[in-house]
Amino acid sequence: MSESMPQFFALAPLYDHLVTRQVDIKSLGDDGTLGDATVPTIFTAIDVELWARRFLGDMDRFLAPSASARIKGLLGLSAVLAHVIDSKRNIASGIADQLQGVFDYSVDETDPDPLYQKGLQDARNTLAQLLNGSLIKAYDIPVIGQYATAADPVPVPFRIHPLPPTIVDQAILPTFDSTDVLQQLSLWSYKLTFAHECAHQDMVRITTQFNRSSRVSQQSPSQIGVDLFNTLAQYMAVADKLWMLLDKASPVNAVKTFADLVATIANHWTIRLSHSESGHRPDGSFAAQASRTFGFRVTYSENGKLIESVSLTRDPSQPGSGDTWPAVEVMLPDGVSVPLIAQPSDAPSHTIGYLPKNGTEAPAFARQTLQLTWHGLEVAAFQNARACLSIVRNEDLLHDPSHPENTKLRTNPVFLLKAGEVVGNSIVPLIERYHQQEIKGATLLAALDDAIQTLFPPDRLVANTRATWQLDYSYELARSDTPLGDYSPIRARVPVTLYPDGPLAGAAQVLAKAGEGWIDNFQPAFDGGSWILSVTLHSALESAERPLFTAELFYPIKKDDAAS
Repeated sequence: MSESMPQFFALAPLYDHLVTRQVDIKSLGDDGTLGDATVPTIFTAIDVELWARRFLGDMDRFLAPSASARIKGLLGLSAVLAHVIDSKRNIASGIADQLQGVFDYSVDETDPDPLYQKGLQDARNTLAQLLNGSLIKAYDIPVIGQYATAADPVPVPFRIHPLPPTIVDQAILPTFDSTDVLQQLSLWSYKLTFAHECAHQDMVRITTQFNRSSRVSQQSPSQIGVDLFNTLAQYMAVADKLWMLLDKASPVNAVKTFADLVATIANHWTIRLSHSESGHRPDGSFAAQASRTFGFRVTYSENGKLIESVSLTRDPSQPGSGDTWPAVEVMLPDGVSVPLIAQPSDAPSHTIGYLPKNGTEAPAFARQTLQLTWHGLEVAAFQNARACLSIVRNEDLLHDPSHPENTKLRTNPVFLLKAGEVVGNSIVPLIERYHQQEIKGATLLAALDDAIQTLFPPDRLVANTRATWQLDYSYELARSDTPLGDYSPIRARVPVTLYPDGPLAGAAQVLAKAGEGWIDNFQPAFDGGSWILSVTLHSALESAERPLFTAELFYPIKKDDAAS
């Protein structure tokens, strides 16, 4: 890294997510003391930094010259005041240690910045001096830059926690409304519509999961320990009443309680429970056989009124759900969609950019609604689907929308803010084809074998997938111009055999043999006759025999079928 590269330092967020947790809270008595009993209290989606700002402001207020002189004059409280001042030093030290490089200046880089550690320590010393005067002022400085010039943009991490995205809709539909070839018959599309504020600093992580099935192991909830959140929660629960008592003439007990709360917070200032340690995922009893994770990012025009581009970055470490990129559309409030066109790339890339279709504009809104559609999913290979969405803020502060595939200096992980994962319901395809599709081959056996291989490729088939087949003989009651594959009131059907809920392997042989035996026994008319095959594919992942795909195939009977 060049020595002239500007260094940027900022206070790391206290938590990388909005915290939801149950805490045992003690009540504050009218005499200014905390009771022994606790009440389990649930705090939901708390931005801990707002609590910290209130607490630090109260510390400055408590230690203001006029207030501290009054407290010091009260009998026996000089030692308590000194204890609060010691706690302030500990908190100031903890805040100064939160100062981190905005970017990930890794020591493993081939050309690390030799001045980084010195610059960081100088910045921390400067901040510590500021904290001696006022604790709350620390959070008024968004970023500290060193060796910066006027030409260098200052990347400021967004400190506001992102709101969770909203899954507006998940839908399944046939990829082709009408089919020209047999292969198109069993393909389906998965459509995901979601809404989010999509700030410039936000990366929406979209994971599409396919073929979810039950698994035996269950995740048990973690035991929740005590960290900064718990201690600030106790303070916030009693702060308003505590300050009413502190403002009274003889707040001896209230001062002691405040000092005890401050000492506890100071001792826990650097202790954090991670998101995974503070709870468990409620959906731990299921596993997906195939998934793909994308990073979705929106870039706006300079005036902020238009969506300029969208980029998707695919995680290459998760194979199994196909390599096609989704179609992307911006959904406007009036229901109109603006298609975004994937831009060609000279070389294979894990990142692709999308621009509005020529002659169209995609207006920007405070909360964007976007739609992604994955086309061409094989019904036998992908038997259910759902989406999981989460937000990561500040991940790529040097993102270049004109070259989204370029790797830039990554943000220090301590500045990444996250929204809790939003999980959609699992949805199951049901593709129903009512128009009969002709299958071809030298014999019924050859035609059936080719049809099964084409519709349900065995190398991608979900294990234990089964199907029900019915073979009918169809013939003309009277001459008609109606094509052979169309329904007609002057054609009749005679049931020949039923092959219920059987494996796909070997089905062609069973059906063809039944058809040959029926021809030998009944010697039907060949002219205008055909085989009609009704197929229903069952899910291998659902508890019941849920249908995924139904269709009718026809095969014109040839005179040599009896000898085939």
